[in-house]
Amino acid sequence: MKAVGDGARGMVCGGCGAVVPVEDPWPYRCPAASTDSGAGSDVDHVLAPRVGGERGSGADEFVFGSDENPFRRYGDLLLAKAFLESHGKKGATWEELVTRIDDAVALVDGRGFQRTPYASAAALAEALGFSGVLWIKDETGNVAGSHKARHLMGVALHQEAAAQSGHGERAGLPLAVASCGNAALAAAVIARAWSGAEACGTGALGGCGELVAFVPVDADRRVLARLGGLGATVATCERGAVAGAAGGGSGDPCLPAFREAVEAGALPFTCQGSENGLVLDGGRTLGFEIAEQHGEASGKPLDRIFIQVGGGALASAVSAGLRVARGLGACACAAGGPALHPVQTTGCSPLYRAWKRLVDGVEQRVFETGHGVPEPVTTDREVAAWLVEHAQLAEQELAYAAKHRSEFMWPWEVTPHSAAAGILDDETWDWLTILKDTVRSGGWPLVVPEESLRLAVLLGQEHTDIPVDATGAAGLAGLMMWLEEYGQPNAEQTREQVAVIFTGGLGLSDDIDGGGDEEETRQSDPNQMEGKS
Repeated sequence: MKAVGDGARGMVCGGCGAVVPVEDPWPYRCPAASTDSGAGSDVDHVLAPRVGGERGSGADEFVFGSDENPFRRYGDLLLAKAFLESHGKKGATWEELVTRIDDAVALVDGRGFQRTPYASAAALAEALGFSGVLWIKDETGNVAGSHKARHLMGVALHQEAAAQSGHGERAGLPLAVASCGNAALAAAVIARAWSGAEACGTGALGGCGELVAFVPVDADRRVLARLGGLGATVATCERGAVAGAAGGGSGDPCLPAFREAVEAGALPFTCQGSENGLVLDGGRTLGFEIAEQHGEASGKPLDRIFIQVGGGALASAVSAGLRVARGLGACACAAGGPALHPVQTTGCSPLYRAWKRLVDGVEQRVFETGHGVPEPVTTDREVAAWLVEHAQLAEQELAYAAKHRSEFMWPWEVTPHSAAAGILDDETWDWLTILKDTVRSGGWPLVVPEESLRLAVLLGQEHTDIPVDATGAAGLAGLMMWLEEYGQPNAEQTREQVAVIFTGGLGLSDDIDGGGDEEETRQSDPNQMEGKS
């Protein structure tokens, strides 16, 4: 067993450094968050898992068995299994627990959890004029049609592990999710399976109560119909002003109502890491898969990865998984890579705004430490390299940001709009972790215009067999922007190995052309909707 990190296993707060031990059955939020919520408190309390793991068969390998279910395959790296084992054998084994819920998921959704495809896309790379190697991780065929189910399966497994270990006080409680699409659909699928697993004949479980999905008033009717068909209760939420928001902007209309439900006793079954750090545990399986599959297929380090960012759970979980893989010797993550490139749209880019604030702070520190006025840089790529050169001062500014959230992250000032509707979160909830990994890896965030999103969808569909939508192709649009800034072709680029993640299958027509017939939308089959997140 090789420990990852420099402390005990459990959950660690990125804002204050508090550690929640692995034995805690309900590590949703930092314990300091409730006592540090008064006026003047500005610490970014978000928990993230830290777990040891078994090594592969060699010092330079990240290799696991033949089981294609990611939760069984990477169980030794997951907090939920570590929790179960910390309490001794009192019920089902980890493998039995995963199998019971996964079998029920397959009955509900027609598919259980399997490793998803990871393959080179030579035709797409050629269409882009990219002379390196482009890899695509395809999540569009995952449970509920996106990566979101990974996050929520991790939560369900941890709660079942708690019930199996004698902590069943919260078994059967209602669940709450704040979402406008794929997260709500994934939550409904997992909740339906979780609550009905025993009736399906897959074994006795602690289970859960009904799911309440808090959605905006403009949520797509097909999403709402599918949620209803899965037994979820839908609560629509009006967008309103957020007190204290910079510029007087409006904020997420669903999160306040979601938080009220949690205060009333519902379990936070949502994909915002700020509301339940356990969502990152299951999401890390995606990072583990990329590291292992890239090693199998390429044998060379992955140079950079482009990840679409809304609330941030996807990027923070994948980056965390790659970080663990690097610590365990994965060749895909050699030399400190890959560089992380978070991607947002011009219609809503709070993470890029936070990165620019961070850069301003580092520049001030350079001046204050007697290094003189920073030399001007012209591109974000040059800024990223400059931050690596001033790593110590960048770390100081990151530590400052952790204690002064409102200076870096606040709701987007205007109502967000984009074809990539699934990444329009008013705030990037996991912003701090993403900024840390971006800066430390030598990456930088990218903001893509609508025309790039639409072109990415068209190219992605034309040159692969993946029916990706605008949200799912946003990472590809980021790669396209990187290519424009980088300059092509050149000798260094020919050596690049880059990856994008397709996270959502083609959904609404307005994901591509910006419009759609209202009557056609009303009559569409809800079971065919697997697009937005």
